[in-house]
Amino acid sequence: MHVITAEHVIYHFTPNMEPKWRVPAGADIEIHCVDGLGGTIRTENDLYVAVEYDHVNDATGPISVEGAEPGDILSFRIDRIRVASDQGCTLLIPGFGLHGEQITEARTRISKITDGSALVLGRFEVPLRPMLGTIGVAPREGRWDTVTPHDHGGNLDTSDVRAGVHVFLPVNQPGALLAMGDAKAVMGDGEVCSTGVEVPVVVTGRLEVLRGRSIERPMIETETEWITIGSAKEYLDACRLANGDMVALLAEANSLSWEDAYVLSSVVSDLRVSQVVDPLLTVRCCVPKDYVKSLFDRLERVR
Repeated sequence: MHVITAEHVIYHFTPNMEPKWRVPAGADIEIHCVDGLGGTIRTENDLYVAVEYDHVNDATGPISVEGAEPGDILSFRIDRIRVASDQGCTLLIPGFGLHGEQITEARTRISKITDGSALVLGRFEVPLRPMLGTIGVAPREGRWDTVTPHDHGGNLDTSDVRAGVHVFLPVNQPGALLAMGDAKAVMGDGEVCSTGVEVPVVVTGRLEVLRGRSIERPMIETETEWITIGSAKEYLDACRLANGDMVALLAEANSLSWEDAYVLSSVVSDLRVSQVVDPLLTVRCCVPKDYVKSLFDRLERVR
């Protein structure tokens, strides 16, 4: 087990990030992540008055994976996400969130965490569903803060990034340069007020490098579904990216024309909102695994 501590975090994904850890392909890893606010919010008197894009959404990394080369796929099987605190915070930030214009005063709400639940507003016991808000690799080009999702991953805020799934990311630079963080003990789809129950976590899983095909954007394989993810400035553009990737997947998996795969996607796929509050919006397209036999099982595993 390779242990990745939270002593180094990033706030931007760039093509030339310097790796802080190096692990072999096929490695089992344990990654420690602070919360996306750097542990600065401990009481309801601690306020976050504005989003500081250059110093928020701490992501542990970068991690270089030996053998990963541009055009490969980085696979991260998430085995467990353990909440590493007895409390989490949810924030109201002026001007930020779905109804940001109605938030004129910063507020903080602390949720106690015990026995598998978060006690929200001191009244509502909400079962924990730990997830990673941010997970990504070095981009092909550009400089992307960790608040923003894009083709490299980043702040996807997708509730399916949880234990029991495989997250697939495009390798754009040698070593992939993986980083992750911004975890939530629980978050509803949309993340409408801009935060879930923000917590530090310890993530365990396995990193693999797949060779023989490439992907443009992040994908997820859950126990029951294949998921493609798109992020864009406009909601419909994000939908088009996510559905377009799924149409291509259905066509390849079932030897269909693009037109027939598009028809099938209209019948069997679901578009779901991931988040509506970041600089780019994120949508996912989900299809039951019956319609997409795993195309990745037969790919070469780099050792």
